[in-house]
Amino acid sequence: MKNKATIPDWLKSLQENSWELELLISGGAIFTLFQASDFIVDLSINISHNMGLVGNAVFTIIAIYAVKLLTLGFAFHLILRAFWVAMVFINFVYPSGVNSDKIRWKKPFKVDFDERSDLYIPIMNVDKLSGIVMFLSIMSTFVIIGLVLLLIVFALLPDTIGLFPLWFLDYIITTSLVLYVVDLLSFGFIRKIPILSYLVFPFFKLYDIISLRFIFERALLTYGTNVVKWKAVLFSMLFAIAALVTTYISVQHRMRWPNVFDDRTYRGQMADNYSLAFYADQGDDLKVSIPSKIINDNFLNVKVAYWVMDNKILESLDKPEEEKRFSDIIQIRIDDSTYASTEWYPFYGDEGRYGIESMIPIADLSRGKHILYIETIPELHEFIDRNSDLRKSVAIPFWKNE
Repeated sequence: MKNKATIPDWLKSLQENSWELELLISGGAIFTLFQASDFIVDLSINISHNMGLVGNAVFTIIAIYAVKLLTLGFAFHLILRAFWVAMVFINFVYPSGVNSDKIRWKKPFKVDFDERSDLYIPIMNVDKLSGIVMFLSIMSTFVIIGLVLLLIVFALLPDTIGLFPLWFLDYIITTSLVLYVVDLLSFGFIRKIPILSYLVFPFFKLYDIISLRFIFERALLTYGTNVVKWKAVLFSMLFAIAALVTTYISVQHRMRWPNVFDDRTYRGQMADNYSLAFYADQGDDLKVSIPSKIINDNFLNVKVAYWVMDNKILESLDKPEEEKRFSDIIQIRIDDSTYASTEWYPFYGDEGRYGIESMIPIADLSRGKHILYIETIPELHEFIDRNSDLRKSVAIPFWKNE
């Protein structure tokens, strides 16, 4: 048996006096991470404008989940450290601890003391728990990053390897990957099973390299071989569920998911009119837009952004590749009047967002409400009906003020 390694004085001093640094790190991290979710969602929207990235939404959710794990972990750590500091201070003021002679509680109330009446043991327990929370928060993020790297690599695998029939390759990869995740979450349980350990060894070693597990494996083993397993699993599950809930709350509005916490049964049945949701003064991630609900000018500036999904429609046009224009597939209608000779111009916005725009003359329109329809040309409707991710028409109400 190896002799227990001696801890260097500098490391021992750092471990015993790191609480000030921990508070500083946690506070700064929480401030930064609160802004990270919106940045990730905006980045995802920009990517969806420009690239047909497979699994973009999934990777976005995973990234936000990792951010929420870190945020909850640092917040919990900050609370624990604040509680720890409070106990240290009161223990310094009253080093003799609880004065049991002055309690005088009547039965059935009683106070159970351990071998000490001061706060030494609670202080040490909270100190250890703070360290574990900090470790789990950061390490779980590294683990998630590693799993994302695995997903990215194997999402590309069918296009790069043709050694086996695809179904057979998919089966092997899926099964081994599931076993790998189970092994990771169960502190190496799969690696302890005889015979099976030999079967999964080549896959697990490959996955260890791709997920960068070899970098933090010793830290995971240090934690896994010293912690009480059921307590660790229970704590991790509660933490993971809390992060999942906060992730959902954070992205459901931007991703346009239904709010499962909203008990209003008829929230989707507000009125028969179109939603007021396509105005440039209310957002910058819109597929189509006009300047505002209220129009005071004699021209209406209509913008239609070009997203990567529009490639499908353009490719369906029956004309030579070099003659295809994005404006060829768009038609403008206001109320019952179709603007057949609309002049379109390219526009180029920030962060790679661009498309076409037109100035629609509306001087002859009466004062009051009108509805603008931005549609694909009728010849493409049959094609669009076969592709559920494409949209035929968008209706935008507006009010002419003059």
